[in-house]
Amino acid sequence: TPAELCQGVETLFTESSTAQNNTIEEWYWLLGDGSTSTQQTPVKSYNRPGTYNVSLTIKDGVGCYSDTAHQMVRVHAQPVIDAGRSFVVAEGSVINFTANSNSFNYNFTWSPAIGLNDPNILNPTATVTQDQVYTLTAVGDFNCSATDDLTVKILRNVVPPNAFSPNGDGINDTWTIKNLLDYTNATISVFDRYGKRVFYSVGYNTPWDGTVGGKPLPIGTYYYLIELRNGFSPIKGSVTIVR
Repeated sequence: TPAELCQGVETLFTESSTAQNNTIEEWYWLLGDGSTSTQQTPVKSYNRPGTYNVSLTIKDGVGCYSDTAHQMVRVHAQPVIDAGRSFVVAEGSVINFTANSNSFNYNFTWSPAIGLNDPNILNPTATVTQDQVYTLTAVGDFNCSATDDLTVKILRNVVPPNAFSPNGDGINDTWTIKNLLDYTNATISVFDRYGKRVFYSVGYNTPWDGTVGGKPLPIGTYYYLIELRNGFSPIKGSVTIVR
């Protein structure tokens, strides 16, 4: 045994030989693809699907050889899949998965099914509303299977506040821009009314506190330019400092 197995999967071959009033000392396996083994229970994987004639001869403690036992072993095709590229897209985007497989004759399942138009086809369409890891499973004959993952990360809408009050009272002391942290390579520039840049940042790990060079800026209106990159249009507008 076994009589059936999956391509490329290491499988333990076992036998139940006996030697009456004696012991078995040696095993001679011919594994059907040109490979051999002298182990009692060899481990074997086949690179190609097909039917292989596996044979076994044993030798007992006094040097007598058995007849050769044969077993036809069927090796089933092993699914080989690629779930395709991962995505970084705006919230609510509709995307098409680009998975590949070495055969279209398998049973395909995507899990979870959240947002998918059909979780049982190779390349479904997804409407994305949250970050998600999707796992593709392909199952063929004899339950030979393979899995692969892709990741969908959503970039939520960025709506900068139009005012903040850096007066040290612990309320709205910084210009906190919701969801901007999702855009790790975004650049944020703020200018005064004369066009002088008073703030600049790549990414937004530290929100602007209304200062320039460590000194508080005066009350007034300032103008910002946020470059989100990732194919998104720049965001322009004004923000007012109040104290």
